[in-house]
Amino acid sequence: MKRCNYLNSAEFDELLALQAFANHCGQIAKNCADPQWRKWLKTADSFITKVIEDRVLAMDRDQRKGLERRVYHSDVLVVQKNLVCLNENTKQQITLDWEDFMDILDLSMNACYGCPQGESVKSCKFKDIFLKLGLPVTRENPADGECPYRFDNEMRWIDPEGKEIKNVRNI
Repeated sequence: MKRCNYLNSAEFDELLALQAFANHCGQIAKNCADPQWRKWLKTADSFITKVIEDRVLAMDRDQRKGLERRVYHSDVLVVQKNLVCLNENTKQQITLDWEDFMDILDLSMNACYGCPQGESVKSCKFKDIFLKLGLPVTRENPADGECPYRFDNEMRWIDPEGKEIKNVRNI
């Protein structure tokens, strides 16, 4: 960005992104429990807002009105790059339909119900992959030896359709 009366489209988008991010920082700060982090988020919001306000003062009045209108229709969107990568060395990528990807995750999570927990959680490949993909955990503070992706500690046998198989003898 530079100081001038008019912004080109890239600079205009940068300014919109800054405004959306400043708004997002403010929202995160409101929900933040840690006082130090909340202070830093509010500081980031303040500094970004100062840059925006100073930049807007130099803008043409009509373009400023257009910016003010578009700010209300802009938000922060996080897009993860390289969501599925076969091998980090070769950078090969797989493109999947989102529903297919979620089906694969559901099927792999069904295996979790047969997990005895404990020591096997430390070396669990499913857990490592889920964490690498950034999937949200179901337990934020699992006890030592408990998996963050299990709803409970009860072992079950689940068929590929996700139905529990009753009357299975413990091995």
